[in-house]
Amino acid sequence: MRKRLVPLLVMLTLTGCQALSPAELVGRALAGGIVAAQGLFISDTDEVKMGLQTKAQVLAETPEYPNPALRDYVNSVGQKMVAQCERSSLPFEFHVIESKDI
Repeated sequence: MRKRLVPLLVMLTLTGCQALSPAELVGRALAGGIVAAQGLFISDTDEVKMGLQTKAQVLAETPEYPNPALRDYVNSVGQKMVAQCERSSLPFEFHVIESKDI
């Protein structure tokens, strides 16, 4: 389960990130290379659009893990995290993807 949560945490960072493959996302996240969207000086609307485009690309390349109970659990944890952040008004989505990458 731990191996599957890393890609999930990377998906959490997708809003405002450039379109990258799942492996690139993981690598950059672990290396600290993903910059918070607040520092990019883009509107919330543009940030959400970018996040949706990136989500579509990642999910087109990498299928979601087919476990509704795990999906619901991860979403529950993710939404609790969102509730504590400064930008909780933005729509956050959480997906568990099927990937061999750590």
